[in-house]
Amino acid sequence: MINNSKYIKRAKILLDKGTDRVFMNDKKKYYSWKDIGSEFRSAELPAALLFSQLMKSESIQLKRQKLWNYYYKKFIRFNNEYFYILKKNTFNKSAHHTFVIIFKKLSLREKFIRHMKKKGISCYFHYYPLHLSSFGKKFINKKLTNTEQIYNGLVRLPLYPGLKDSEIKRIVFEIEKFIK
Repeated sequence: MINNSKYIKRAKILLDKGTDRVFMNDKKKYYSWKDIGSEFRSAELPAALLFSQLMKSESIQLKRQKLWNYYYKKFIRFNNEYFYILKKNTFNKSAHHTFVIIFKKLSLREKFIRHMKKKGISCYFHYYPLHLSSFGKKFINKKLTNTEQIYNGLVRLPLYPGLKDSEIKRIVFEIEKFIK
């Protein structure tokens, strides 16, 4: 997607491996390289999938928001000695792509994940902190206590548009059972 028409011609060249082939006509007998470029186009099948998702994006987003709000209403009251949740950020529009709970101890997080797995519910931790990765250590060599504490406690709950009401109720039931 391009929001400024003055970039369309260059974008087409970049997308066509840096050539002006897309501008071929009966008068022009050859094409040549005009810029850097690569093959950025998607194959037809993934492009069709993406297009269908874009056409349904509003309903997908509403479903995610509904699920996120359900979790939020259930767990806002459980900010306690075991875990906490992040408060809604009223300054930003959320994609509602994850709902996280943050345990106050790594051992508790691991015990929770095992409990949920035994019940057939997949819950995962989140991304490894960049500053702890071998690549990140090239840029920073400091201890980021808050980042590490959150990482060690963070669990992502299942949240996807196909999640059924009965499934989310079962997830909440198992979480409530775990913390009691």
